Formats: sequence, C-alpha cells, structure tokens
Amino acid sequence: MAKAKVDSSARKGEESGKESKKCSTKRSNSITKLNIALPKPTIKNQPKPPIIKSSPLSKFDCDDLDMDDSCGSGYSDDDGDSQCPKRSKLDSHLSSTEDKKQQHRDRNREHARNTRIRKKEYLEKLTATVDTLSKEREALQREKMGHENLRRETQSTRTQVLMSFFALRSSYERHREMWSLILDESCFYCVVPVTPYRSFPASEVQVSKCQRTIMGIDGMINDTASLHVLVASLVDRTKHINGKIKFAYTIVTDDTVMVNNQMMARWILTSSNAVEMGAKQEIRKQGMLYCRFNSKHKIVGIELMFDVMSFMLQLKTAMGTDAFDVVPNTVQTCQRPFQEPMVMIFAERPYTIVQVNRKWELMTGYSADNVCGKTSILVLQDENSEQEEVTLLMESIRYKRPANSLIINHTKHGQKFWQYIQMFPLSHDSKVTHYVGITTFYTQEEQTP
Repeated sequence: MAKAKVDSSARKGEESGKESKKCSTKRSNSITKLNIALPKPTIKNQPKPPIIKSSPLSKFDCDDLDMDDSCGSGYSDDDGDSQCPKRSKLDSHLSSTEDKKQQHRDRNREHARNTRIRKKEYLEKLTATVDTLSKEREALQREKMGHENLRRETQSTRTQVLMSFFALRSSYERHREMWSLILDESCFYCVVPVTPYRSFPASEVQVSKCQRTIMGIDGMINDTASLHVLVASLVDRTKHINGKIKFAYTIVTDDTVMVNNQMMARWILTSSNAVEMGAKQEIRKQGMLYCRFNSKHKIVGIELMFDVMSFMLQLKTAMGTDAFDVVPNTVQTCQRPFQEPMVMIFAERPYTIVQVNRKWELMTGYSADNVCGKTSILVLQDENSEQEEVTLLMESIRYKRPANSLIINHTKHGQKFWQYIQMFPLSHDSKVTHYVGITTFYTQEEQTP
C-alpha cells in the first residue's frame, strides 16, 4: 500500500517535473531574451520517471491543459503574466487582432463616410454643371433662333426691296422720290452687260469688261426708259397703233442666298401680251443678280447678269425680221443711212433741227434746207396737237432720257398725221449733246385705226 502510494507520488512528481521542465525551458528561453536570470527548480530524491511519449503542444495548449494559472505546480499565482509568457503573448495577440479589426472597421466606416461625402459633392457639382450647361444651351438656342428669325426677316425685307426695284422698273416710274425710297442716293450703281439693241450713254461702257455701269438714281430712271422703248418696239403699229406691251419681273426666292449685307438671287423677265400686240412670240429673259444693301436695307449696288445674245435672238424672232439695227448712242453712229424717217436735233432748247434724211422730208413736206439750223422740231406742232403727249416727250428729252410717243403732227401743208417716234440721246465726249428721232410708223389722220 505504501509502495503504491510512493509509485503514484513518483509518477506525479515525474510528470510535474517534466511539465515544469518544459515551462522552465520555455520561460528560460523567453527570459534569456530579456536577459533576466531565474533560479532553476530542483527536485530532491525523486525517482526518474518513465518516459511518456506525447504529442507536442500546440500554440494554445496552455488553455487546454488542466492546470492552474501558474502554468505548473512549481509556480505560485504571485508570478503573474511574467510567469506565463505564452498566455501574455496570446492575450496580446488577441488584443492586437481585435484592435486591428476595430481599426479596419473604423477605416472602412471613415472611407464609406468620405465616399458618401465625395459622392454627394460630386452629384451636387454634376447637377450644377448640368443646370449650367442646360441654361447655356437654352441661351444658345434662343440666340440662334433669334439670329435665324432676324435673318429670315432681313431676307424677306430685302426680297421685298428687290421686288419693289423691279416693279418700278417694269412700270417705268418717272418720279425720283419713289426710287429714292429703295436706292441709296449717295452711292447707288448698277452693272449690266453691254446691250447694243437699246440706247445707253457711251460714257457708261467699260470696254475691257464688256459691261456698263449706271450711276445714281437718275441714271437708273434713264436706263428704265431705254428698256421700255425697246419693248414698245415689238408692237405691230399697223394693227395696234397705241398698243403697249406689259412685262414683269419675278425673283426665284427658293434660290436666294444672303450673307451679311450681300444677296444673290435668280430673276426672270416675261412679257404677258406681246403676241396680242402683234409680236411673233412672248419674250423671256432670265439671269442672276448680285445686290448689296446698307444698314437701312436700301440698295447700294446691284449687278444684273444675263445672256445678251440669247435675248437678242428672241427679239429678232418676236419682231419677225432677220435684220437687227444697232441703236445709235453717239453722233458718229448716226452718220449712216436709215430705213425710217430720221431727224437729229440739239439736246438743249429750242431743240433746233440739225439733220434730216430724205424719208423725213417726204413725210413732213419740209426740205432739209428749210429746217436744218433754222427751226425747232416743234415746227410740226400747232394748237390742235395733243399737248399731254408732247409734254411727256419733251420732258424726257429735258432729262436726257430715251423716249417714245404717239403724237399728232402736221405737214408743211397743214395735213394731220399720226407719228410714232422714238427719241434716243446721243453723246459726245461723255455728254448728251444731240437727240435722234426715228419714226417707226406714221399714217394720215383719217386712216387712224
């Protein structure tokens, strides 16, 4: 019995010593690192315990062992954590892990909070940017729409001005005030091709460019008068002695182009009753125009472009003749034979007769010796003549414009006759000095239709 107790005590002592030795070894290693010397425990008169093979302790075996807080029977509780470095290290590790987790959670929360703040700021900034861009876009759209409306209004206004210009031209408006409403009086000019089939001042011609430049409102009225004299020559006076051909201009607005104060468009001239007045066909002329306006939408300059030869062929066809006489515009070009009665006079009062041809002598009964240099063209008039037509004719001569008129004159022997006469100004040294009158039709009064 006593021997069994001794063996049991021995085994326990051996196990206790072995565990103490292990703890002592680990503690000594730890203490050695800290340079602290601890007394080694001794076992007195203990038999050598049997060798018991056991698995090595894991990292956390101290918590699983059935021992007190001293981590062995050889140590008291007074030693504290210094007597159990594994427990201290484990607690420190767990504390450090929890701190790290808490720090990680804090960082995540801080990051999330900062992210929310940045996201909110970004959304606010994005909203403000979108609002600003939307306002700018609306402002640009309004501005663009305003510019477009202004452009359309300006184009419509200037188109109306051009239509008024052509309306005055087709109706032969003689009043200067009407033209001044749409033309800039200070600098107006009009460029057109040279047209040998109608009258114009030789001073307007630019030979190098084969065009002529009409200057001022008065020049524009004179050119309009020349155009009407040409169109009136298409009437068959044997059938319509007092006939008048109507024509009008059209602007093709679909092709209109406007840039700043400049405008380009297509235009068309067409007659409406030429065939009715005895012409072989209606006339039609088309071309392009280039126009410049001032800030008040008045025309500063206009250029009319068209095919001169094509229109000349139309005129020949409408007249039903192969011959086409060039209209004289200088005194020199009048020194040729005429197929109609011709008289040349001075352009200033009293409009003295300078030259007549044989056919004029036969029509009036006056010889060249009786009238040239001695009397006025008004020698053919008397108190019974229609003063209104004579007044209009002499007014055109006073303003140096081409003119045509159907008037009643009298021969040397007092016989009345109807005379349709065309009057063309003649230039010398860029100044109108003479007029030539060509009678295209005449008949005795009793033969008047």
